[in-house]
Amino acid sequence: MNSTLGGSLLISLEGHAATPDPALLKLLPADRLERLRRYVQTADRLRCYAAGLGAMYLAAWLADCSLRQVQLHTPQWQPPYALCRGKRLCMSISHAGDYVLCMGDSAPCGCDVEQIRDVPEYMELAQRYYSPAEYEALLRIPEGSARRQAFFTLWTGKEAYVKWLGIGLSRPLSTFTVFVQGSELLAEDSALTDGCPAGSTITVPGYCISRFGVHANAPLDRISCRELEDRLRAEGNEDEHEYNLYGSDL
Repeated sequence: MNSTLGGSLLISLEGHAATPDPALLKLLPADRLERLRRYVQTADRLRCYAAGLGAMYLAAWLADCSLRQVQLHTPQWQPPYALCRGKRLCMSISHAGDYVLCMGDSAPCGCDVEQIRDVPEYMELAQRYYSPAEYEALLRIPEGSARRQAFFTLWTGKEAYVKWLGIGLSRPLSTFTVFVQGSELLAEDSALTDGCPAGSTITVPGYCISRFGVHANAPLDRISCRELEDRLRAEGNEDEHEYNLYGSDL
C-alpha cells in the first residue's frame, strides 16, 4: 500500500431494496453486524449495511488487495480502521438520507455528509454550538437558502474535523473554527501545535459533504449501492475460485 494513498467513496441508496443481501452480510465484521442489529428502522439498517460494505470495498481498493484480505474494525466511540495485509488504514464513515460516505487514508481522516433540511432554529443552534467567528460569518449571509446551506457546510466541516482528531463529538464544537473558502475548508484550533489538516467541501443536490485529511481534495468516487453489491458479488466469486485453486495461503 502506498504510504500516501487515500480516497473517498459516495454511495447512493436511492432505489435500493430495503432488505440487505444475506450473502453480503456475511462479509461484515461482528461489531458492524451487532450495530446493524440494534437499529430498529429499516432505513438505518440499510445505511449501516452499505457503510460497512463501502468501507471494506474502499479499503481493498486503496490497499490493492482482495476483500478476503481486509479486516474492518468499527469499534463504538472510536475511529474505524481496516487492516489490509498487516497494514493499518484509517477510515471514516458517515451517512444521511440517501447517501453513505466512506473515506480511507494511511493517515488520520474524517468525513461527514448531512442532508440540507429545514431546521427553523438553525441560527440558535449555530449561536450555541459554533464559534463566534462562524456565527458572525453566518450573520453576514442574507437570510434564506444560502445561509441554511452555509450552516450545514459548517456543520459537516466541524464533524469531519473532530473525526480527523479521532475524538468524535466529545469535544465542544465551539472550541475551534472552520473557515469556508470556496470548496476549501481551513480549521483554526489553538489546541493543536502541529497545524491543522487540509479540508474540502462539496455539495450534491440536497446534501453537504466535507472531508479533512491529507487527501481531503482527492476526487470523490460515486457508486450506487446496487452497483457496489454487484461488484462485491463478482469479486467474492473470483476470490472463492482462487481459494479453491490455491488453498488458504493467499
